[in-house]
Amino acid sequence: VSTAGEQGLLGLAFDPGFRTNRQFYVNYSNRSGDNVVARYELQSGGAVWQQNLLTIDYPQQFNNHRAGWIGFRPGEPGRLYVATGDGGGS
Repeated sequence: VSTAGEQGLLGLAFDPGFRTNRQFYVNYSNRSGDNVVARYELQSGGAVWQQNLLTIDYPQQFNNHRAGWIGFRPGEPGRLYVATGDGGGS
């Protein structure tokens, strides 16, 4: 487990149609230090389906300024917004 910098879960957003499509989105920092935006779908029987949508390669010497907020703008249910940060440093 790394205790330095901004690691792990950075953001989570439920799809505006979650009640019917059971999809949500997660922004996280993976073990390589890159940010990943993934879509998940809860399926019958407790199974979870995952699809990586975007991977952002972050410089290895920096482990901060990752941002991570994700969400849907009111009135635009088909657009997922992702704040990515500036990649670290001072």
